[in-house]
Amino acid sequence: MNRLKHILFVVLTILFCYIVQSVLLPLIAISAITPNLMLIAVVTFGFIYGEKKGILTGFICGLLCDIFFGPALGYTALLYSLIGFICGHVRRLLYMQGIGFPIIAITVCDLFYGFLNFVFLFLIRNRIIFGQFFFEVMLPESIYTAVLGSVFYPLLMLIYEKAVQDSGRVVLLVRNTDDSENSAL
Repeated sequence: MNRLKHILFVVLTILFCYIVQSVLLPLIAISAITPNLMLIAVVTFGFIYGEKKGILTGFICGLLCDIFFGPALGYTALLYSLIGFICGHVRRLLYMQGIGFPIIAITVCDLFYGFLNFVFLFLIRNRIIFGQFFFEVMLPESIYTAVLGSVFYPLLMLIYEKAVQDSGRVVLLVRNTDDSENSAL
C-alpha cells in the first residue's frame, strides 16, 4: 500500500506539472519566458527519493516534454535524468531542512539546464551570443522558476509528508538473536 502511495504521488504530480506547464503557464509568460515546473518536480523527486528514482522521474518528465514540445526525442529526458541524479546525490550528502537550499538548487539546476540548451541547441549552430542568451532567457527563466519553486516545492513536500509517508508512526525492526525473527517496536 505504501509503495502504491509513492507511485500515485509521483505519477499524479508529473501529470499535474505537465498540464499546468503546457496549458496554464504560457498564459502568464513574461516575454515568452515561463517557469519550468517539470524541472521543479524533478529536483523535488531527486531530493525525496534519491539518485535512482531521481533518474527515473527525470527521464519520465523529460520524455513527456520531448514527446510534446521538445527539440529531439530523448534530449530533455537525458538532461532531466542528469539533474535528477545530481539532486539525488546531493540529498545523500546533505541533510536539507527548510526551503533555502532547495530553492537555490532549483535555480542552479535551471541555469544548468539553460546552459546545456545553449550549448547543444544554439552554440553548435553558431546562432547566438552567450551573454544575450543568458540575460534574455536563462536568468529570467531561472528567477521565474525559483519564485514558482518557492511556492510549489513546499507544497509538494507537504503533500509527500502528509499523504505519502506514514504520519507519526515509527517502526523499528530489531533482530532477535535467539530465534532470528524481526519484531516491531
